[in-house]
Amino acid sequence: MDWRVSINVLNLIPIFQQMPKLLPITKKQQSIILLLHRFRFLNRVHIQKLLNHKDPKTINEWLKDLTEKGYIKRLYEKTFPNNTKPAIYHIDKNGVRFLKSQLDEDENTLHKLYWEEKRTDAFIDRCLLLADIYLDLAAKTDGKTQFAMYLSSDYTSLPEKDSLKSLQPQAYVNQKQGKQTKQYFIEIVPNTTLDRIRQKARRFISFYSSNEWEGETNSSFPIVLFVCPNYQIQSYLKKYLKRTLCNLEEPDLELFLTTAEKVKAAGIMADIWDGA
Repeated sequence: MDWRVSINVLNLIPIFQQMPKLLPITKKQQSIILLLHRFRFLNRVHIQKLLNHKDPKTINEWLKDLTEKGYIKRLYEKTFPNNTKPAIYHIDKNGVRFLKSQLDEDENTLHKLYWEEKRTDAFIDRCLLLADIYLDLAAKTDGKTQFAMYLSSDYTSLPEKDSLKSLQPQAYVNQKQGKQTKQYFIEIVPNTTLDRIRQKARRFISFYSSNEWEGETNSSFPIVLFVCPNYQIQSYLKKYLKRTLCNLEEPDLELFLTTAEKVKAAGIMADIWDGA
């Protein structure tokens, strides 16, 4: 008798080929998955507004169906007052499989979405705040002023993709008013160690000094907006930025600071900013 163990050829088939077919979903539900890919975390209200849909009951039915089919996952909050807020959603395993079949995107980038439920509260809060800002700017877009806001998942499709890939700002905004154009980088500052906060700030200053943005885009460097978790960090970061800019003799770099609370209350374009 041959001592070698026979191998079932079925065992050689890659695991992904043995997976069951994805259960059918509607075009609107597919749009929800694409929104979660773009923003990473969204609550029910965000999704309803981004889809421009009037009926929350229908949105909840779509979300429930997607959750049951393994496309998305809902974060459950059991304690007050968080259990009174809209539910938060992120991509689940079948959602990643759907995206792989639809998007021409780096495999490693999509693979990271398998670990969404491991993200920190700070990461989730940042995603939700960026969604708030996006909707705020969309509401302010009219015949005179247009806003376009881009997140990291959008950068590869933009003319400025090389610079954006190097700097990796959390959001990039274009504002057009008549013939005038303004550009902004938005950075949500985490409630973390002062050393990490300084590192984030230095990244923008170093990139500005490199002239990479001007070389690629032939335009001036965007205004940098730092959204701080509280006034104490805002005050500290303002002093650090002033001192650093003075030492580097970079007077033309525009840096402004505010708190997340003020952004949520008044909007990103309100008169809430303090210059460094």
